[in-house]
Amino acid sequence: MTSRKDRLFTGCGPKTCCEQRIVEVTTADVERIATALQIPETSVCSHDPDTPGRRVLARSPDGCSFLLALVDGSRRCGLGDLRPMACRTFPCSLEQGLVQVRDDARHCECRAWSLADVDLAEERAVLEAAVAETHAQLAR
Repeated sequence: MTSRKDRLFTGCGPKTCCEQRIVEVTTADVERIATALQIPETSVCSHDPDTPGRRVLARSPDGCSFLLALVDGSRRCGLGDLRPMACRTFPCSLEQGLVQVRDDARHCECRAWSLADVDLAEERAVLEAAVAETHAQLAR
């Protein structure tokens, strides 16, 4: 069953957040996407010129390289369930053990995100998995 948050995200046509955000990706994100799409990892991400060692999702002049423009003018994520953890957890973060709406969620044109849009237990589990994935990457 699709969560309310995912339905709201996929129902957003402008995808302004995908256009404006720089998405940091983990090694697990890159490997998962490259393997599933059978493309080189260099097609999935690039190195952030502002932060040495940080990898970000590949971008085009119009935003995320995986952002698809549809004939009706709306846009959709071409990665679907392969989305990086940073995208799967949007618009939330885990701050001092509490699920919060992230500050950068205000760039979203389709809605004003709130905690009422998410299943807190489900969101906490995804956010904790994202933290674990980041810690695992740092330990390598």
